[in-house]
Amino acid sequence: MNLKPKKILIVAGEASGDMHAANLVHKLLATNKNLQIDAVGGTCLSKIKEVNMLNMLAEHGVIGFVAVLTHAFILRKAYTKITQHMRENRPQLVILVDFPGFNLRLAKCAKDLGLKVLYYISPQVWAWKAKRINHIKKYVDHMAVVLPFEKAIYQKENIPCSFVGHPILSHLINMETQEARSYLNLPQNNKIIALLPGSRKSEIKRHMPVLVQTIMQLNKHIADLKFILPLAPTISRQQLTPYLNKGIKNLKIIQGETQQAIKASDFVIVASGTASLESALLLKPMCIIYKVSIISSMIVGKVVKIRYAGLCNLIAGSMLVPELLQYDCTADTLTNLVLCYLTDLKLAETLVNKLKTLKQTLTLAKADLPLETLVTNLLP
Repeated sequence: MNLKPKKILIVAGEASGDMHAANLVHKLLATNKNLQIDAVGGTCLSKIKEVNMLNMLAEHGVIGFVAVLTHAFILRKAYTKITQHMRENRPQLVILVDFPGFNLRLAKCAKDLGLKVLYYISPQVWAWKAKRINHIKKYVDHMAVVLPFEKAIYQKENIPCSFVGHPILSHLINMETQEARSYLNLPQNNKIIALLPGSRKSEIKRHMPVLVQTIMQLNKHIADLKFILPLAPTISRQQLTPYLNKGIKNLKIIQGETQQAIKASDFVIVASGTASLESALLLKPMCIIYKVSIISSMIVGKVVKIRYAGLCNLIAGSMLVPELLQYDCTADTLTNLVLCYLTDLKLAETLVNKLKTLKQTLTLAKADLPLETLVTNLLP
């Protein structure tokens, strides 16, 4: 007897969500081929032949108040496409991955249509826009959270919630520094700095000028210094060209291989976001940078109620990793910070030991159940 495939709709609006959604799909398909999976996402999801892509929203890298305004047409077009699909195809489970400004609107539409909604990777209701939890209570059937402390927040509001563990933990490479350098064809004995400017065009625009100036300043202090920049799937080499100084000969740009680049380095400069937690869990001395537009900065300053930008610092509840944000994110400050960690081995070792404790904390936080099991349980 041929059973009708169970229909799932997945919506991931940015690069990290696309990656996590693709990992989920691989696990689902490993145990159940009788699934019809439609998705909105990016490169990672589109590479899975069993997935029918409705829209490549994650490729646009829309984040921030100003960016959302400038990409309003793209967002509106995607929203119309998705809502039409939900009405016509009536998926048995809608999985919304992060991207709360967009996905919480979709949750309401899905619930109005009588569809079941699973929200994976919680909006940071503990950081800002706490009222979103009321919206979640109305329109989301189940929350799948990735940070241990988030579950209690939803339990307090009687919202069904499962802690499914952080997805990064199961995808960390097991590679030593020298092995990573050989893999990337990097010199074994030079000091190497990894640069991770972000996965969005707006992040490249804000961060690359500072990073290029930092490269030039550091080159004056350290001979034979090397830099490696792994591009996110959403960023092309051509997008970096306007920011690169022709005099810089010691910067190697590669496509992907982010974890290998981190492991190969002596120090990591990383934009706040998923990659910053990835760097921390790979146990490398690092600092977190982030710059936004002036308008976004003014709005964030008024509504955000957290002390730290980096996920690793948020989880630890303290400033484990240095953060250089907005006006503090300058080439001079960044250069001085990097020099401190490259020349003071004790300082670097202390940071790595703190990161080991952080990694142990996340690793020992026992998940309620695997995400793919939760999805299977929610399907009819």
